[in-house]
Amino acid sequence: VCPNEPVQLVLLTADELDSFEWMPAEGLRCGGLSSGDEIDCPDPIAQTAQSMTWTVTGMQDNCPASATVSVNIIPPTTLTVIPDTAICPGSDVQLSVLDAMGFGDFQWTGTNLTCRNCGVPTAEDVSSSMNTFSVTGENDNGCLAQGFVTVQVFPGTNAAITVAPEIDREIQGLGAGTVVTLTTQAGGSSYQWTQNGESLEGTGESATAVIKGGDNSFRVEYLSENGCPVSTTIDITGVQPTWGMPNAFTPGSTSNEEEEPSNEVFRVVQITGMVEVVELKVFNRWGQLVYNDNDPNGWNGNHNGERAPSEVYAYVATVRYPDGEVEVRRGEVALIR
Repeated sequence: VCPNEPVQLVLLTADELDSFEWMPAEGLRCGGLSSGDEIDCPDPIAQTAQSMTWTVTGMQDNCPASATVSVNIIPPTTLTVIPDTAICPGSDVQLSVLDAMGFGDFQWTGTNLTCRNCGVPTAEDVSSSMNTFSVTGENDNGCLAQGFVTVQVFPGTNAAITVAPEIDREIQGLGAGTVVTLTTQAGGSSYQWTQNGESLEGTGESATAVIKGGDNSFRVEYLSENGCPVSTTIDITGVQPTWGMPNAFTPGSTSNEEEEPSNEVFRVVQITGMVEVVELKVFNRWGQLVYNDNDPNGWNGNHNGERAPSEVYAYVATVRYPDGEVEVRRGEVALIR
């Protein structure tokens, strides 16, 4: 019989005996009695993991009598499953019985299995550090065989990106056009950096980039020392410089140190940060071009070496932001003398 399969023993001549007892008591039980108690019933249940022989003795007409019975156990077999393995966090692993010939009715135990009564289940999204899966199968003799496989999960990597220079807390970002160095954990391989989905130069644990105006999403993907994919992102807001144009200016005006500087020239006014003046054009009311330059100091109110008259002039100002974006503004300015 199979290991631990219950077998009922029957003493056929029990009615002819005055008394009897089974020995050893190990592996036998009578009715509700446990194995190991005194066995004096004619039909005990034998249950053992190894082959055993029992002897029953009794008295018949004041004469001793005895008989023996043996229960032979079919040697247990072990199912050969895939070797113990190690995987990356959250990966799937396919389980299987490698030598399934002669076995059937497989039953698997473990977590996140795609099936339990099949030969080749998949354990999905395995995340625990240590996982044991077991399988039982029935051989041609009807006996159960069992196998085990342990799946270890590599430790996760707490990836992060550091930025130099650091994010300006006052503006909750960095000025557009700032050149930054991005760094993540060393020791990996196959690093790939992107900025808003576009590839960046840099194949190692660091890369450089220019902050663009608006949203900047930096992402790095690489393989850990165990060959597991790792990725992380950091978002940085690119704050553009601010600038403006005066609506009036007074050439030749003066000021003292205790007063605000007078508006002596017409120019691009840098409010926060710095923009590049690409071109500033000024036209009189007849459409004549009276000034055209990229001098950040602006127009002093002269035209062809003479003072331009007081009137309202039209202008076109073109500036370039640090990240390369160009903006054009049009408006009017009053020259007051």
